[in-house]
Amino acid sequence: MEHPSYESLVRPKLSDGNNTVRILDLGCCFGTDLRSFVADGAKVDYVVGVDKFSEFIDLGLEFFGDKEKSMAKSYVHFQKKCTNKSLTIFFFFMLFVIVVGGDTRFIVCDILDKKTLLEKISKLNPKKQFDVVYIGSVLHFFTYEQSKQIMETVFELLNPNGGIVFGRNAAFENRVEKDGPLTEGPSGRLVLRNEQKWAQLLQECGYKEVVTTMLEGQKLRQRIGHRTEWKRRIDQGVGFLIFCAQRLSKND
Repeated sequence: MEHPSYESLVRPKLSDGNNTVRILDLGCCFGTDLRSFVADGAKVDYVVGVDKFSEFIDLGLEFFGDKEKSMAKSYVHFQKKCTNKSLTIFFFFMLFVIVVGGDTRFIVCDILDKKTLLEKISKLNPKKQFDVVYIGSVLHFFTYEQSKQIMETVFELLNPNGGIVFGRNAAFENRVEKDGPLTEGPSGRLVLRNEQKWAQLLQECGYKEVVTTMLEGQKLRQRIGHRTEWKRRIDQGVGFLIFCAQRLSKND
């Protein structure tokens, strides 16, 4: 998980072996980030992943082997071969696979369907409250009002005493606000705003300690500039914005 707010605010909490940090991943896709949280110390019973498309979740389960009850033997064998960092990371993913016991920590739901989302979350987290919510590469698919609706729901789900939401999304770099689509490329329609507009959206939802930062263009080119559709977008002034905000009590 490469995110400065994760490194400074979230990971330290997970390093405590007795932590009870509850984490929600909205738009979890294959569940890779969810598994990385567990690798960093989150308890399996305290993490929940949500995605609209069951196909993504199923592909993640297939790739990581969550539905295979016989994975324990191959896991022990694989552990002995963990001789470098990448293998060690995969080893921790496998640890999550064995402990999680199938797909019970995943929810298939449209995050705009607030009622259904809360009902499904309550089955895994009766208090419907999380200390951390991660929402990565999701909000740029929604209009301003839809994004605001999503972030208002997240606000309700956050611990009112310092709950953290963080993530990333595509955004305009050094351009005037434009809530409009950019349609070229296989990833389809993106609704893009600038850094200031994203900060405004979070503040309107009641968040405090709002931080929004555009990734440096050169760094973005190095990471994803080889992908044809993103090369065009970067040339048009589109970049990735990382954000973090907190829900604080009225007394803070």
